[in-house]
Amino acid sequence: MANLTQQAVEQINRALSLRNAPRPCALCQKPNTWVMTRGFVTLTLVGDMNVFGMAQDVPCVGLVCTNCGNTHLIDLATLGLSNLAR
Repeated sequence: MANLTQQAVEQINRALSLRNAPRPCALCQKPNTWVMTRGFVTLTLVGDMNVFGMAQDVPCVGLVCTNCGNTHLIDLATLGLSNLAR
């Protein structure tokens, strides 16, 4: 999986901005406290725990509130940016 470059950070920030995100933290209500994780996060979706090889990876980036630690995983495919994580 690719590293999170400055260009990728800018693309993700633009995509989030177009969607009016991020907003104040849902836990602590502090505005403008979000920082992006330094790398990508992969969620693994498993349809059947008994069948090997049936998992699907979902490339994400994390947003972390610097005040309380609340963490959101943002699906890059929904932003149209799944190519960044390859």
